[in-house]
Amino acid sequence: MIRFYSPVFLLQLFCLYLVFSKGHESKWYLIILFFPLIGSLIYLYVHFYNRKNIDNITEEVKTALVSNYKISELEKQLAFSDTVANKMALADEHLAAGNNQQAYDLYQSCQTGIYSDDTALLLKLIKSGFLVEDYETVIRHGIFLEPNKEFSNAIEKTYYAWALHFKGDEAKALEVFTEMDVQFSHYAQRIEFARYLQKTEEKEKAMEKLTELYNEIESMDRHEKRMKKGMQRKVQELYMDYNK
Repeated sequence: MIRFYSPVFLLQLFCLYLVFSKGHESKWYLIILFFPLIGSLIYLYVHFYNRKNIDNITEEVKTALVSNYKISELEKQLAFSDTVANKMALADEHLAAGNNQQAYDLYQSCQTGIYSDDTALLLKLIKSGFLVEDYETVIRHGIFLEPNKEFSNAIEKTYYAWALHFKGDEAKALEVFTEMDVQFSHYAQRIEFARYLQKTEEKEKAMEKLTELYNEIESMDRHEKRMKKGMQRKVQELYMDYNK
């Protein structure tokens, strides 16, 4: 009996985790709790009958478990040795796990002494600050880094541009996005530019930008096109969304 119920119990926990993490209807808690095996199987069939989806969800659970373990170990390491390097490592793991506020607080605590104007730390503060909607601080760091060559090509510059947008400075936001709009490069930044154009009711310009990006990738040789496959897929998805 133990051999039978142990896997069912694990399946039940797995499904309850999915209901919580995916925000599915609360009725599934009761179905899974009162009918562990049948309820779990019905839940998986209704929401994830596609095998690829099941594999993806399983990977998400594995990643979450591994992430929690890494965070726990890094917290122990920080408790043993309270250094900026250990704080940064823990903050990086929190950010990767989606714990944005924890990451941001840790990055902020690192901004002392020789790290006050550290470029790598400021880039992390811009990203995590944007994710927790501290737009004023993002803008302050962005202004400071504007002359920095490393910042000019960084994806974090898009967070700076978006922060300007959310604080109502559209002229500056457009200027920053335009600075990153360089042909045959900066594809992630230019996709964000297209999103910005669509967000600001410049749909026609957004479509032109997406068409330009798609045509650039299509004109590449086979190797380059394969390297940009993910970007091309994002461009196609946005194009389809805008035409719904």
